[in-house]
Amino acid sequence: MTSPLILFNRSSADRLAGLPPMSVTGTLPGYNFDVAYVGRLQINNAVGDCTVEVLPDSQLPDGYSVWVDNATHEVVVQFPAYTPAPVYVPVQNGDLELGSAGVLRGAGWEIGQFGVTTNGSWSARYMGGGQASILWPRAKVNPGDTITATIDLNHGPGDKGSVGGSVVLYFYDASGKLIQDSPGPGGGTWSRNGWITSSVTATAPAASKTVSAGASATRFRQNKPFYVDNARWNLVTTAGISSTQDLFVHVRVRDSAGRSADWSGWIYGSDTYYATNPIAGAWPWKLRANTNFIIGAAQEVAGAYTNNQGWWHGYIDSFRITKGVARYAVDSYPVPTSDFGDATSDPYYSNVVLLLRMNGANGSTSFVDEKGHAVTANGGAAISTTQSRFGGSSMYCDGVGTYLSVEMGPDADLGPGAWTMDAWVWMQDTANVPAQYNRAIFGYGPLSTSANDSVWFCPGNTWVYTQLETGNANQPSIVQNLAPYAQVGRFAFVSICWDGTSYWLHQDGKCIAGTQVLTYTSILRDYVDETGNVYVDEDSNTYQG
Repeated sequence: MTSPLILFNRSSADRLAGLPPMSVTGTLPGYNFDVAYVGRLQINNAVGDCTVEVLPDSQLPDGYSVWVDNATHEVVVQFPAYTPAPVYVPVQNGDLELGSAGVLRGAGWEIGQFGVTTNGSWSARYMGGGQASILWPRAKVNPGDTITATIDLNHGPGDKGSVGGSVVLYFYDASGKLIQDSPGPGGGTWSRNGWITSSVTATAPAASKTVSAGASATRFRQNKPFYVDNARWNLVTTAGISSTQDLFVHVRVRDSAGRSADWSGWIYGSDTYYATNPIAGAWPWKLRANTNFIIGAAQEVAGAYTNNQGWWHGYIDSFRITKGVARYAVDSYPVPTSDFGDATSDPYYSNVVLLLRMNGANGSTSFVDEKGHAVTANGGAAISTTQSRFGGSSMYCDGVGTYLSVEMGPDADLGPGAWTMDAWVWMQDTANVPAQYNRAIFGYGPLSTSANDSVWFCPGNTWVYTQLETGNANQPSIVQNLAPYAQVGRFAFVSICWDGTSYWLHQDGKCIAGTQVLTYTSILRDYVDETGNVYVDEDSNTYQG
């Protein structure tokens, strides 16, 4: 297998002495699905040219490309506008008229205006010894797709046999590992300073995810220039994304000294509108007498619990309740990049009343609360190593009667002061769940149609937070739609906090609460509170939430 890229020689130790560490900083702007996207991150304190690797946990749309603009030392993230059917996808910057944009160069390759070109004024020139490659940005490919790629070659002023080259197709799997390279022949009849073409046809092997066109040059003798230009292919595929789903990017940048720096973060769909105001005028979370705290199920508003209705189907990782602290009473905040802290790293650890990291062996039904409360796994609730955000495992709920029940005792009464609940959640699918039903994350029991405090999800609708002051269904309630909701097949960070006056509800660091008018009307209505006291209410009330 031909090496797809021979980039840099490592610098000597004295070259790096005293240099500040390399880093990647910045944020990626939001996007509209019907507009081509470009976002940039800054590379700081790099030595020489850099390369970038997209790590496997990234969630990016078809046709994306991530490359380094070495003229500005920036990582560029791009993807095309959505197209509803497969379309021709050209080699990005195939004519090199954008300079080095998105093109990776091995040792000895350079891109410039050399006066030797077949398309425009830019081309690539090889002046190195031995063998090295030049690669254009990758594009999506499906296993079994057949592609023909072509590139123009110019042997320059050198003698016949002094240097050679050919077009190459490189196929990669989902992790970015090269799984096949397919070189073409060296081109037609050699001609000093004349252009010839090299073409290759190859079929994407099983497990292929992306493909790149490139050229490989080999020096035999004579240090004379060798040129390539105008890479093209006949690739046809889908491109872009059909909705404003939140996208996740995780990249690793390396400089010419062999140093590396990671960056990870979200791209939020720009068509999603985030409110910046919390829900005001609500009441605090209240203790439900003789009930446990439930994770993986909560109030089923549309009917009794049945399979896939009212139960969470997917994964929950690192669930936490903090009493006395509103951790996220702000419009936005950075999404955590590490697991919840402990006594040495979390300044509010002493306020935490429940902390489930969901760590353990695959299949285990033993769940440990760091704060010492008894946790019971019900139904098929178990530890799974299939998906995790931190620690290598999470709690898996199969959507059929699986949940955790936590005996919190007095700790379940969060009182009138501030509190916070936060967790990582992954929704498996929305199969067999009519829109009027929900998938619950957590809340107070009992598991029935009784009203309670809960957070749940209506497939095809939104995240919903509901809170009723008592178990009586005629009491005023908050039923707050939270947009956007988490997409199937990825972890979302969900947090809810009460600051003593208002609720703050966030997904992935963005405030997603709005206001809603809440009403109820009753005449001489009796109801019973949590402690058994009977009240009579003759008023009609309107609540602004």
